[in-house]
Amino acid sequence: MNSKLAWLASLAAALGLGFLLGQRAAHEPAAIAPEEMATSLRAALHDKDPLRRALEFERLVRGMDRANLPSAIGVYREVASQAEMEGAALFLGRWAELDRDGLAAEMKGWPEERSRAQGYGWAIYQIAVQDGFERALALYEETPKPLRLAVGFRLVEGCVNAGRLDEITRWAATQDQPEDRQRALRQIIQALARESADAVIRWADSIPAELPNQVARMAFGLVLQKLVRLEPARAVAFRAERLDRSVAEKSMVPLATAWTDSDPVAAVAWVVAQPEGEERDAALRAVVDRWGAHDQPAAVRWLDAQEPRAALDPLYQRFARGTTISDPAGAIRLASRIGDPQQRESVLTEVSRYWFRRRPDALRGWLASVGVSEGDANAIIEGLEKKRAKQLEQATDSGNS
Repeated sequence: MNSKLAWLASLAAALGLGFLLGQRAAHEPAAIAPEEMATSLRAALHDKDPLRRALEFERLVRGMDRANLPSAIGVYREVASQAEMEGAALFLGRWAELDRDGLAAEMKGWPEERSRAQGYGWAIYQIAVQDGFERALALYEETPKPLRLAVGFRLVEGCVNAGRLDEITRWAATQDQPEDRQRALRQIIQALARESADAVIRWADSIPAELPNQVARMAFGLVLQKLVRLEPARAVAFRAERLDRSVAEKSMVPLATAWTDSDPVAAVAWVVAQPEGEERDAALRAVVDRWGAHDQPAAVRWLDAQEPRAALDPLYQRFARGTTISDPAGAIRLASRIGDPQQRESVLTEVSRYWFRRRPDALRGWLASVGVSEGDANAIIEGLEKKRAKQLEQATDSGNS
């Protein structure tokens, strides 16, 4: 390259860099003097118009720096209880970015409880990102116990974003209570899912099997639940490709029940297509039961269309009882499908009892319509009549005494 071309290239590079710096500077807020920050922030927080208040507050938070931070903190502390509604996460997050140790120290005596929890959380997040897992964990353990539930996600999120997955996963595995382990694992999954489903899968596959409390299996089930909400086909493939691993044992139920929340018809169809066995039966019961909790008529219609089989007996019982009042004929029909004779008679009698007291004239017809023999119908009704007569006799004796 000759000297003229080299000079032109250098000039172009300099102009390009200057343009980029100029663009960045154009988007950065101008420096705000400490006195101006205090005056403007106080005015913003007391502005009666909610939109104007929010916009000005955000502008000022963006303009916070190390020089005006003490002034901003002073004003925010003055109105901590009112300011709780004014973007506490934004203010405290920026504070942590500027002075994480100072924020942690201030939170020990901060007057507003909810802001205090957020402040600890943001300090822990920045320490996890910039100083490492051990320092972040130390501050987490110093946080008052009532606040830890609210700040735990920031510990997890900071470690995930800083690439400290192994450390935070091992920490999750050491949590004593199953619900605490599950919460921590869910938080890891939530943070990774912001990157991609691939990131979630890579993490699940990387968890050492020897970690305590069967955390690898718990994580596998939680990943299935997350994936099936994002990409059902991928969740199914993820499980199928790992069925030879111990972590995949008994994983049909968590996958199917999570799928039910978004697409119960697809979830049921998938379960029915699985190999017969106890796991499939358990998944089928779980799915239809969960479906019924959200949309009982649709679940009953599906159940009505199935060939009776033992795996469905608990569902027949559940929905027969659940539809006794709204659909007595349907309830009797479902009860009549129960395969176990004793259970069938028990549920039929239970459903019949309700309508024996209200529509005795229709009861015999309902029983006949679902194939209950005349003899069995007579036995049910006679049993109910005897019970009613005994109750009347007891009531009469009690009244005479």
